[in-house]
Amino acid sequence: MNLPTLPTLLSAFFLRYLAVERGVSPHTTTSYRDAMKLLLQFAAARCRRSVDQLVIEDLTAPVVLEFLADLEASRGNTIRTRNSRLAAVQTFFRYVAGREPALAATCSPVLSVPAKKALRPLLGYLSEQELGHLLAQIDRLAKHGERDYVLLSILYDTGARIQELLDLTPRDFHLESPPFVCVRGKGRRERLC
Repeated sequence: MNLPTLPTLLSAFFLRYLAVERGVSPHTTTSYRDAMKLLLQFAAARCRRSVDQLVIEDLTAPVVLEFLADLEASRGNTIRTRNSRLAAVQTFFRYVAGREPALAATCSPVLSVPAKKALRPLLGYLSEQELGHLLAQIDRLAKHGERDYVLLSILYDTGARIQELLDLTPRDFHLESPPFVCVRGKGRRERLC
């Protein structure tokens, strides 16, 4: 029985599975691409071969664990970044195991690699007085003053990420009573604020 090669599996993962079947965002695809690229380069260096000579069996759980440790040690990645890279790698292996059951034994140990626990910092917030002071710094009579005032107000009131703010369009604003803005977040989730 001929099993697909690693390049074939990677191409199908990115071009068909992520793009067509899952319909993930371009940002997710880019993140997964970067994670797989780093893993392949790491594995190739470890196996003393070029990337195009790697096979799926070269990407074992110990290699993935060493890769994750290297991300933290050599590249200075945070635990959150390390876990994000692991999630991308595991998504690929989950896809391979589902597509080629004969490779399930190869994929299973990688899928069992746990995410690393990280301390979550306590997020602070601005008091009403501090927010008022911040907004008072904006010259609302300047050319872009009113725009800047509205942008900072929306960021504070909604807790939106900067990309969510940049993605807003005029149709996302409802100015009649009750006024609200529709913010589209990660995973294409919408919230009304």
